[in-house]
Amino acid sequence: AIGLAAYTYISMVPMLQAPLMKALYSRRELGIRMEPVPEEEIGRAAVMAFPLLLVVVVGVLAPKAVPLIGMLALGNFLRESGVTEIVERLAKTSSTVLADVVTLLLGLTVGSTLSADVIGSSPDMMLKVAAVFALGIVAFLGDLFFGIVAGKVVAAATHGAINPAIGASANSAFPVSARVVQRVVSEAAPGNIVLMEAVTTNLAGQLTSPIFAGVIMTLLSSLGV
Repeated sequence: AIGLAAYTYISMVPMLQAPLMKALYSRRELGIRMEPVPEEEIGRAAVMAFPLLLVVVVGVLAPKAVPLIGMLALGNFLRESGVTEIVERLAKTSSTVLADVVTLLLGLTVGSTLSADVIGSSPDMMLKVAAVFALGIVAFLGDLFFGIVAGKVVAAATHGAINPAIGASANSAFPVSARVVQRVVSEAAPGNIVLMEAVTTNLAGQLTSPIFAGVIMTLLSSLGV
């Protein structure tokens, strides 16, 4: 039920996000143009330390989220290390071919398990799917709403230096949500490019989502649920 609902609601992200953005943002807000951020050279030590510290912090705060965050951190570590030719080859393979294969197998696995026999095996299966789907929609709409509000707050605090639309991409639907932000902004203000900033916010949402999910799972486990 959870697998079916999750994959169904993710496909509805553009249908939910775009109308909510158009309803809560004015054309003036969507038309705010941000100044290019000057490139800063980040030290190799900081780049290499980030995935390691991420795993340590998540391991302390939300142990149940370590497997997922650990995979993300490992991919980042391999990509940035570049120590040997083998590591570079592994990084390239994991970010291209392996990622595509895993995505394909994941989709095939979920799709193959959703046969008529499985769905009909439980009389209340569709009710469970509908309930989980509804909860997912409510959660995602809440995520969008608070992201939009946070974007407006940051825009006000920076006196209009930040386009508040990027707050709408502060969720785990990566990179779909960032693309929706850019599309809505382009419709209101052609030529206004906020994609990179939206992708950054979207990536932050992707990292924090499993962390908070792990925190919730840890709390529920401690309560015996």
